[in-house]
Amino acid sequence: MPTLFEFQTQLGEGIPSIAAAIVKLSTQDAALAEKDGIIIAKDKTIAELRAQLEALTVPPAPVVPPALNIDWTKQPEEYGLVVQAKERSRVTLVNVQSRRAVRLLTSPGDNNVVGSGDMERCDLSGHSRVYNEGVEQWWSLSLLFPDDFQFPTWQNYNLQGFHHTGSTGSGNFRIGFERGAGLPTTSPGTWVLRGHGGTQNQTQFIQPIGVPVRNTWYDFVYHVKWSATVGFFDVWLNGVRKLSHRGPTLYVGQGAYAKFANYHTPVCDPYPACVGTHKASSVLYGPVKMDREKSRVTSAVLE
Repeated sequence: MPTLFEFQTQLGEGIPSIAAAIVKLSTQDAALAEKDGIIIAKDKTIAELRAQLEALTVPPAPVVPPALNIDWTKQPEEYGLVVQAKERSRVTLVNVQSRRAVRLLTSPGDNNVVGSGDMERCDLSGHSRVYNEGVEQWWSLSLLFPDDFQFPTWQNYNLQGFHHTGSTGSGNFRIGFERGAGLPTTSPGTWVLRGHGGTQNQTQFIQPIGVPVRNTWYDFVYHVKWSATVGFFDVWLNGVRKLSHRGPTLYVGQGAYAKFANYHTPVCDPYPACVGTHKASSVLYGPVKMDREKSRVTSAVLE
């Protein structure tokens, strides 16, 4: 039977707290060793001891959130979503082009809603379902810009995305409009995917995705692994790959949750003198699915 020193030497330095794990093991009288409630018999081989001790250091598997299927046959609250709007009447269920949807409307004066400041907000927040380190998911969702959607120019306009669980900083991912680099303030806003991860607001990725039009459904598919280090985020729009990000998708020590947003600077000029005279703006979201398997969220052929 090897001595305690020999066990430590043969097991090597890779296993933390070897001495604590085999503290009672010796050549003479030790029958058992114990670490964190795990009993180790003296007659186990070196390989068996190494495997048992290594198992103690393996991080637990991530908690897998239940699948999500929002078909808009019920009110948002019945899907666990929280309405963040100046008035509850800003959120309505509709049927457009044979597709059930939810309409999110902002009207002049819909500022100062859940910390929005001067920006106008009508959002559905899924903060009761947080996605943490190591979780991998497939998502499918769709959105439509109806007749009363106000396409921005220089104004920031946030649509669907994933917000972090911290109190400040940019969200981990969003679909939205922003002023194009080097373009005049009168140019149409650029439709983009933007994300952040790792150290707060540092690592970021951005991808323009085209020029949208009104009254057309845009179908998105996501494949995402949530991680502050080795994540990924793939996005397809109408079956065409638009994003293939490899790297952080979460901030360190935080999770993320889904938001379905109509959150924007008032779309008007000259700003801010125009505020109060600008038009209402709405966006529609179709059915939403989330699962671990692609086949359970979409049958679309993806590029």
